Amino acid sequence: GLPFRPWLTFSGQMNQGVLEYFTSKILSVVFRNPGIREDSLSAQFDYFSEVHVREMLLSMAAAGLLRVEELQSSDGGVNRGTKHYFTALLPHQFLPQQQPSQLGV
Repeated sequence: GLPFRPWLTFSGQMNQGVLEYFTSKILSVVFRNPGIREDSLSAQFDYFSEVHVREMLLSMAAAGLLRVEELQSSDGGVNRGTKHYFTALLPHQFLPQQQPSQLGV
């Protein structure tokens, strides 16, 4: 069987409503909090697992909707493994126009 993903139905079809909600919510949080850490972003989603959030973030970055950076800490070191997310969209581009197949999920 298929692994469980909230944006898929039990038959494996794309659940467009859930996908659009999830994508829009992530974009909204990142847009309001530029440079948000992955763990802080995941904490915004009580009903999606950390694995699902991470998978969606990677897909959205691959689709060009998000930019990912490892930022330097205040002491000059790099926070290895700590990803920070920025929106790659301008405010007028904020509503997602990507089709699910373009997101790669």
